[in-house]
Amino acid sequence: MFSPSETVQPIQSIGGSSMALDHVIAWLASMKFNDWLSVLSAVVAAVSFLLSRAAVRRQEVMQIETFRNQRDSSLIAWANAAIAGIADVQRHCRDIKNGLIAGPDERQRASELRTRLSVLLDSGRLFFPNQPEADADDMPASETAYAGQSHQAIEALYQVYRVVSDLGRETGLKASEAVQAVVVQRRRFVSEVFRSVDPRRREAAFDALAGGTFVPRG
Repeated sequence: MFSPSETVQPIQSIGGSSMALDHVIAWLASMKFNDWLSVLSAVVAAVSFLLSRAAVRRQEVMQIETFRNQRDSSLIAWANAAIAGIADVQRHCRDIKNGLIAGPDERQRASELRTRLSVLLDSGRLFFPNQPEADADDMPASETAYAGQSHQAIEALYQVYRVVSDLGRETGLKASEAVQAVVVQRRRFVSEVFRSVDPRRREAAFDALAGGTFVPRG
């Protein structure tokens, strides 16, 4: 059998809810036109704020993506020049291997290639700065850009520089070996630049921005 307290409690609870609803209905009925206007204005203001916030956030995201695109475009232009330089080194090594160039012409072309690669190396450090070491603060200001561990892309380009610099020396590679070594470093360089630019992400970001669904990462 149920005790009286067990049957009365739900009835009281239902009755309390009904009374609260009656109070709300009575309060709404008592509201005047000015009160309704104030409530409507508050709702409109809240919706406008949310819409404005979303628009501002989208604009910020587009500005960030625009800045990133500008940086990537400059990086791609530098990488294109570096790839062309690496290809010329590869051709130079292949020409030596095939006996198409020798003597003064070989040395002159090697000197020109070293100069191009040296310029590209220094330019590339602006995109791929060295990772500083613990004692980097002790380095002279003029050596700041060269302190620490080189980025893999810069290291690959430097290895190509070493190949063309050491050709003909006792410690250097033979022309046939140099061709393959340059190919390896070229693939390494392109892969590192690919990782930095991430063409797939760029394409997806452009499509998402056009569709209004872009969500920034990290």
